[in-house]
Amino acid sequence: MDSGRAREVATLLAEAPYRAALPGLKGPPSDRLAAAVELPVSDVTWASFDRACRRAGATRHMGLTGLFGHLLSRTLRSERTVLASPVAIRDDPDSAHLMGCLINVVPMVLVPRPTADPAAALAAGREAVLTALRYADVPYRDVARVLGPLTASDDPVTNVGVEEFNAPQEPVRVGDVVVKPMPRGHVRLRHDLTLSVARSGASAQLLHPVQNWNVNEIQSLAQNLAELISDTAASVTPEK
Repeated sequence: MDSGRAREVATLLAEAPYRAALPGLKGPPSDRLAAAVELPVSDVTWASFDRACRRAGATRHMGLTGLFGHLLSRTLRSERTVLASPVAIRDDPDSAHLMGCLINVVPMVLVPRPTADPAAALAAGREAVLTALRYADVPYRDVARVLGPLTASDDPVTNVGVEEFNAPQEPVRVGDVVVKPMPRGHVRLRHDLTLSVARSGASAQLLHPVQNWNVNEIQSLAQNLAELISDTAASVTPEK
């Protein structure tokens, strides 16, 4: 354990653990089986949003991370948001001989103001992701240990997550075999709310434990985030 770097991350987190007490969020669920709520965003709007992200020097994942943090900050009237995000570790010499990659989790801290404009939210997302990636090699459990005693199941750092999802979402044929991916909701979540961003294609979803949320409130969050995406998309002129 590199306690020095783990302490650096813990210092960035300040008053962790972070727990977002969002409207409609109930007590701890007995079963964390997830449901997925698709963000109601058109393909045209996604294309414009991607242009806005590129002009801000950000990827779609960075941009949506910033808007997600902005939405949580505005909803909770807070000045900071802590998200947990999985990252792939591919440059460890000790695991270079392995097929695939190792997965770590990094905490991301966003400090957008509740009244920030879309450009500021995109910049906050880019900064949060780049800062977190500098600590991608620091084991998440080490950061959690610095913060305090570990809990058995819930994330000890935050109850909100964000992920970039890049697995196939359509059936894949391998010879005579057709592999159909499970629906995104058929997973068990560690967090009370996760923004799942598709790496390719126009898609993003809010994942949440079924038993833990009021349906109307989670749909309202999805709608509010979609409106932020639309506002950001409308702020750029079409490319010629």
